[in-house]
Order: sequence, then structure tokens, then C-alpha cells
Amino acid sequence: MNLEKAFGVGLLPKELSGKIKAVGNSALGGAVKYLAGESASARVDHILGVSGEISLSNETDFNDLYIKHMFFEEKAEEPSF
Repeated sequence: MNLEKAFGVGLLPKELSGKIKAVGNSALGGAVKYLAGESASARVDHILGVSGEISLSNETDFNDLYIKHMFFEEKAEEPSF
């Protein structure tokens, strides 16, 4: 991430300038560290056991909200959790 550009477009607050640094591909480093340990096989089995597929194309609410907001012209509604 180019921090100067991130500050310039408002992605990061300018008050943090000089207080943060980009660390590169930290997601990849974390994944390698997580999957290279002794219990990696058990971790993968757990993830597979609690994960599932959601077909958003079959979800009417998703399709309606996607079409309504795909051009970012209207303010998004607050989710009703």
C-alpha cells in the first residue's frame, strides 16, 4: 500500500502520518505461519468442518440489494441483524 496515496484519498486519516508503516503481504505470512505449525492438519480439519458454501445467486435479498446499490447512488440501508 502506498501510504501517501492512502492519506491523499482519505483511506487513512492524516493524523496517522508518520505513526504507521506498510508491512507488505501480511495475510500470506499469517497463512503460512498458521498452516506450517505442528497442529496445522487439525486446524484445516476444523476450518473444513465449520465452513460452508453460500450461493448468493439464490438469495433473493442479496440480489435485490445488489441491484439497488450496484452504482452506489443511494445510501445503503442499515443491516437488520
